Amino acid sequence: MKKDYLKYWRPVRQYIKVKHGLSEAELDMLIFLYSEKYFGHKDFNEYNAILTWDKDRWKKLRREGWIDMYRDYNRATMEKAIYKLSRKANQVVKSVYDMLEGKDIPIGSKANPMFRRNASYTDKVFRHFISNLTKETRRLQHRSRE
Repeated sequence: MKKDYLKYWRPVRQYIKVKHGLSEAELDMLIFLYSEKYFGHKDFNEYNAILTWDKDRWKKLRREGWIDMYRDYNRATMEKAIYKLSRKANQVVKSVYDMLEGKDIPIGSKANPMFRRNASYTDKVFRHFISNLTKETRRLQHRSRE
């Protein structure tokens, strides 16, 4: 089987960024951390070093509920704090994988801010592509059922 599901990475990424108010680097970080059950600040910083510079990325992801504390720092035992992705973050990354595997990107203005009247020009270009992609996906799914 030909593996070409990354062909739709850009529209999926744009949808997730707009829908959830994430930057590209923040989404990349969540995807990286998704496979880690638990992680420390050091793990975060190692991957963060290859992303665009943002000294507040950790604080923003924690403040907005993307990263949760699993275990706090213990002074007595010198155990470091341990973190995990929040339920919200896990759901978003799972939806990225689902869309890359063929699940439709929502096309209504309630579910997708890219389809609102006040969307940016870039979002309007993407929504045209997403609409065509959704039609094509549904056509292929209908064909495979026959």
